[in-house]
Amino acid sequence: MSKTTCFEKTNYPLYNLEKIIYHASGNSLSSNSTKNDFQHQYRIVMIGGKEYDDLKQIRLVRMLNDDSKQVITTAAAAADTDIGNSNSPTTMASICVKRNIIFGSRLYATPAQEQEQGGGGYVKTTLPLLEKALLEASREGDQPQGLAALNGLSRYVRNALQQQQQEEQFSPALELWRNRDHDAEQVVLEAITSVATQIPRKGHSVVGIGTYSDARIGWTDLAKEYATISETDETRYPFVQQGDATLFQAKGALLVNIEYIGFDENPDYWKD
Repeated sequence: MSKTTCFEKTNYPLYNLEKIIYHASGNSLSSNSTKNDFQHQYRIVMIGGKEYDDLKQIRLVRMLNDDSKQVITTAAAAADTDIGNSNSPTTMASICVKRNIIFGSRLYATPAQEQEQGGGGYVKTTLPLLEKALLEASREGDQPQGLAALNGLSRYVRNALQQQQQEEQFSPALELWRNRDHDAEQVVLEAITSVATQIPRKGHSVVGIGTYSDARIGWTDLAKEYATISETDETRYPFVQQGDATLFQAKGALLVNIEYIGFDENPDYWKD
């Protein structure tokens, strides 16, 4: 049995994001071609139920100047539009909120648009959406909390393992496990390596639940490290995939806990 959810639409005031997008890409507004590319207005809209308990999505929608007075009659008008079609309203970014939990920030862009924007701009483009989400999450007096998916963590650990082989101290968390001589700690390190590379440990035929269980404590340490890397860290920050964690940090969020997702719960996560 399927369930259809009826979304209500709430329009926030028109938000000028030209400077935000340009600062993120390192471009200026000096050239005529650049100006013409961004002759758009940006509107922040919220869709979802009106109640505090309802799931809501806050979106950044791009509209042409000629259509600045256009009313988005349905929430799907922005969501279903091809991002490459500049003649229609286009969803550029979004974030979700349910009760006091904020999660699921996303930047929609084709490879061509990412290259046009200099390959950056995630945080500066989604930050206005986070600010709206914070207002919604705290409207009943609760402390807003962010739930961040650590996409790119496996790739970060693989790079740390490669650096370790070259005697480079890339990851302090990994170095701590490497310098422990007890057999139990070495089991953890071997499990971390197996999870990150998806190569079974010696004596094992698959990377299974036992490996993920053995890796748990060490992987959690690496997740804490990854989630708190600052943009001022010129060595490690380039290996961080922009997402919820970097967005929340930009707003001054503090890490309080790491939720370990085992293979049996979400195997696709480990294949990022």
